[in-house]
Amino acid sequence: PMLLTIVKILVILTKPLSDATKRAGTLAIDTKSKKLSPEFLQCQAKLRQNALHQSEMLMSFKRALTHQTSNKDGDGVLGIFVSLLAEPLSKTGTSRSTMDHLTIELVLHLFRNLLSADPILKGSKNTTQEAATLHQQVICKFESELVLDIFLVVAQDMESRENQNYNLLMMELLNHLLRSQDPTAVARSVRYHNKKQALTDHTVSQHEKSDHESTAPSLLKEQLFKEKLKLRTLMPTRHSHFGGTLVLKRRDGSKQHVSANLLRQSGGPPEANKRKNRKREAFVGSGRTSASNTRVGMTADTPLALRTQQCLYKFCQRFVKDCYGPLMKSLKNEFRRDSVRLEEGDKVVWFRLVWFFCQWCRVSKNKESLSQ
Repeated sequence: PMLLTIVKILVILTKPLSDATKRAGTLAIDTKSKKLSPEFLQCQAKLRQNALHQSEMLMSFKRALTHQTSNKDGDGVLGIFVSLLAEPLSKTGTSRSTMDHLTIELVLHLFRNLLSADPILKGSKNTTQEAATLHQQVICKFESELVLDIFLVVAQDMESRENQNYNLLMMELLNHLLRSQDPTAVARSVRYHNKKQALTDHTVSQHEKSDHESTAPSLLKEQLFKEKLKLRTLMPTRHSHFGGTLVLKRRDGSKQHVSANLLRQSGGPPEANKRKNRKREAFVGSGRTSASNTRVGMTADTPLALRTQQCLYKFCQRFVKDCYGPLMKSLKNEFRRDSVRLEEGDKVVWFRLVWFFCQWCRVSKNKESLSQ
């Protein structure tokens, strides 16, 4: 009971900011206006200061619960909250009591609050980068403390009667979990890691092979190698009449001399490589994501970002296989019935999740995920 009381207090303290508070935090105060009284300006300044202070407090709670350890072994506090769900989730049907539902709902709301915490103002690059880094640390912590496994356990049984009421909450959790991620980058993160590992193994094997061979080749081998290089440089190309210099006529009437070596390196005339039309960019379904869907923290420019994408790749792989169908079917029924539990913007969130997982499946080319 004491631990459950602590969870209730944390849920209240980490409650997401309301829309009015977010508007107050981004409020522009015109201090030079003569139409507004000083009392009104002071009231606006106080509202804005309180909103920013609430946002900072949410970020501090998010940072503390992410980095705080519960024992000398370095285990996180989040693992304690996960242990609270072991017994309630093991019960099904009528055996799950009202207290069990309350425990599950409180812990899931706490995880939702931690994921949704984000600074109101992101004026500086450092503030934006710090918030993105903290969110990545939270995702990695969720993966190590088995929080993501709890999401999967709840979502895969979403069609059961005891889990139906958690569908919209699970949609919020997924939205905040994936809000700053690019599905294309997440799908390619494991490929990048495997390719890098393969290159490393190949380099090590080459070094080991070279160690066994003689380090001082004979003069005869060196001479033969030089002669082979000379023969390669003198070999004609497939179209020998383009082996020299090509004269290109520009639109203004001037001439440009292009060598064959330049064409081989670039793959075509320089003018063709420089020209890029944004309107001819490929659709999202071709494996590339539009620039409008990217934010700071999406690219794997740091080891933490790459690790986060790899954690999400494993999560998406299991989610699409076992949980995507039951959760989306449950949400579809909510929208079809026009449930009173729906809020404004839920449809946008739902379609964004559909886009994310469809794009992830398309890029990863996972046949098992596509069959589901």
